[in-house]
Amino acid sequence: MGNSESGIDKGLEMHIQSEFERVRKDKTRDYLIIGEVLQLQSQEEYPFTFSHLGILFVLDDDKDGRVTIEELTHFAMFCSKHMKNYKTYEFQSQLQAFTTLQLWHALKQPDGENEVVAWIGRLLYENEEVSYFENKPGIAYVKMDTVKHLYEFCNLKVMNGMNLQRFFDLLQQSGEELGLMALECEELDDYVPLVICQDFAREFIKGLTKLMKEIGFEGIV
Repeated sequence: MGNSESGIDKGLEMHIQSEFERVRKDKTRDYLIIGEVLQLQSQEEYPFTFSHLGILFVLDDDKDGRVTIEELTHFAMFCSKHMKNYKTYEFQSQLQAFTTLQLWHALKQPDGENEVVAWIGRLLYENEEVSYFENKPGIAYVKMDTVKHLYEFCNLKVMNGMNLQRFFDLLQQSGEELGLMALECEELDDYVPLVICQDFAREFIKGLTKLMKEIGFEGIV
């Protein structure tokens, strides 16, 4: 098959369009939210999962927390350019490594950590309509479903064996300690303050930065 006007194989272009439509629940939107992105399936010859922070970082080109079909196509072109020489069995590991390096480049920029944390916040914010409550005005809250996506793309089960419920409980506990969760307010039982999710993301990024330095990436800019 020849290349299409987008610069990628016509079969891949059709696959992208098909997957975009398959996972997009709200047809009035021209973009995907993180919960939909994590449902996307790659082609069999290039198997990988989008549930990886580096991959999501490269995919969401403008870092607005939304993924358009143009960004999916651009990501496919990125893979075609940088990943074309890898075998099927090594594709995912190499893609994760390469996109983590792109994330590292961003973190090394002035204010890079803040920008990445803000982007993660936008991913979560866009996933659902955030909720506000009278007893905690001005504080945005997200549900378990959105917290689950943070848990998944930070790979917490593999990294430390923590299950989702434990992670959710710890985030709620942090919210309580900061006075953002009212223990007596039952309507908050299924929610976590968005800012607490971002606080976790910041600590996760700090840990990633420390690891990258320890394995010799300090001098790479």
